[in-house]
Amino acid sequence: MQEIDFSKLGAKFSPSEKRGVGLLRDTDLLIFCPGISTCGFAEIKMALQNKKRQIIATTIDAEGFGKTKKIIEQQGLSNRIQVKIENVTKPMPYDDKCFDFIYARLILHYLSKQELDKTLEEFYRILKPSGRVFIVVRKKDWEVNSPNTEYDNNTKMITYQLFDSDMKITPITVSRYLHTKDSISNHLKTAGFGIEYIKEYEEQLFRDYLRTSPAPKLSSVIELLANK
Repeated sequence: MQEIDFSKLGAKFSPSEKRGVGLLRDTDLLIFCPGISTCGFAEIKMALQNKKRQIIATTIDAEGFGKTKKIIEQQGLSNRIQVKIENVTKPMPYDDKCFDFIYARLILHYLSKQELDKTLEEFYRILKPSGRVFIVVRKKDWEVNSPNTEYDNNTKMITYQLFDSDMKITPITVSRYLHTKDSISNHLKTAGFGIEYIKEYEEQLFRDYLRTSPAPKLSSVIELLANK
């Protein structure tokens, strides 16, 4: 098995990743990871924690899919980590009550209000009774101070321009549903979940899949654990 030096790929284990993976119990044997982590780093850590564990990790990024699949193959974990091209906003091809744990870090803020509600309904459907979901989403932050920021009250999406490493505005625009503690909690409660804890803090985020291009400032995120 070829050893991978994740640090050379930029895949430094973030505080929220460490906490999310650390929440897994020995009895959490089937894990769903929508929005696979950089290089499959978190998923590989999950697999190494417990030899009985199976993980399904999904993405809509074809390039990231290819890179991650290759790394997982090099680690000899293809039989335990399944990487798939899958859109989290679509009905999920999984049985009711099949997953022990859902790890959804930095993916749900890409969904509109309507998409988020449907996705959380699916999460609830595929999660076992007493199963848990770990979520990290972006909070409204310094980035939305670009001059052409737009807000859609129907979808709750904010469209704004990105700043470069020198804090100069760029022509690149992104659209996200930036949350508050109340907004993400209310969506989860509507889907039927109970909130175990919720916290907010700043974390270094990156703008590319391999984490070689850090955002020029720390970003505010909301982390929570919910149960069925």
